[in-house]
Amino acid sequence: MKPHSYAYDYAMIFCPRWGVWGPWTAPAYLLSAVRNAGFSAQYLDYNARLYAQNNSPELWTENRHHQYWINESLDHLINQIDIREIDAPVVGFSLTETNLRFSIELARKIKKNYPGKIILFGGHRVFYEEEPDNQVPLDACDAIVKGEGEITLIEILKNGLNGNPGTYVPNGNKWAFNGDRKLQKDLDLFPWPKYEDIDWDIYPARNIAIMGSRGCIYKCAFCNDVERAGYKFRKRSAESIAEEMTYHKEKNRVKYIAFNDPIINADFRHLGKLCDLMLQNNFNLPWGANFSIRKNMPKELICKAKNAGLRVVCLGLESGSSKVLKLMKKMFTVEEAEWFISALDEARIKVELNMVAGFPGETEKDFQNTIDFITKISPKVSRIVSVATLNLDHSYL
Repeated sequence: MKPHSYAYDYAMIFCPRWGVWGPWTAPAYLLSAVRNAGFSAQYLDYNARLYAQNNSPELWTENRHHQYWINESLDHLINQIDIREIDAPVVGFSLTETNLRFSIELARKIKKNYPGKIILFGGHRVFYEEEPDNQVPLDACDAIVKGEGEITLIEILKNGLNGNPGTYVPNGNKWAFNGDRKLQKDLDLFPWPKYEDIDWDIYPARNIAIMGSRGCIYKCAFCNDVERAGYKFRKRSAESIAEEMTYHKEKNRVKYIAFNDPIINADFRHLGKLCDLMLQNNFNLPWGANFSIRKNMPKELICKAKNAGLRVVCLGLESGSSKVLKLMKKMFTVEEAEWFISALDEARIKVELNMVAGFPGETEKDFQNTIDFITKISPKVSRIVSVATLNLDHSYL
């Protein structure tokens, strides 16, 4: 597929605004799959680059500037990008909730100047069938990849845009869907990223995020991650995860690893095996993960995880009202939450909480119950990460 005039088969672009805590996982995993399939790939992280070269870090780091990226002119930032450096016939954009508009405007500029390039959109911003017509203009790209993109992207690079499952393509004045692609069960078939394209000077903290699994074993009423993962929980082998963590510690000299998995304690045996491998490898790097509150999780496993490097756990507590927890379809009680938080605290693992305020059916009394519960457990909690006032698109509710 590669014309002689291009240095790469594929170019992956990541636009602002996104966090600058560490390199983003989605484009990194896609690039690894593309390269593993024999294609050359270019990575252009304009989010990190523009953050580094503009004297306005608050636009990236402070949420009070969120509307800036939605309403203000982005021309002064886009004009800092030399699109001549995009040296591939197929160009992909990894979309997030906050970089969609920038991606659309940059993609339009590329298409105007290089109409022969194939432009693809994908990412967790465009996972759902009813969204493309409302979110992505037809003149922005040639196709939208829905869902997990590794296999779909490789097929496009091999065969072009020929009705590939898992894609939307223009049809008249709307996007036409070519049907869902079957999810890959064996996640070990996808190589983990080595972040060879990263300028670590932009990330002086040297933090990194990895994905050890996809999906969740629960179906909380407010969560859309389960739909995005096809209501299927799948995990990589403990050996694969341990190998990736060890590589980043030794090769990239990272100082902290965060698991982006919705839940890392879904399978106690699997987590225990991962911890055993890390202990065998004398893995002394701190790491953190999302845990679900599970009344049957052995305390011995919590302590083993601590000994293997676990330092921070983020819990989806959401509410301190038993009634609201039932409405949310949470699979624990307030009493079980208190036990679990205490068990983590006893192991000297920092506890962070996600909360939801204003859930349908919540009364003033229920909200006061939440306040009372947080007050009670506050000595055992490091911080509250977020208090969301519902983000329910495409969830059960």
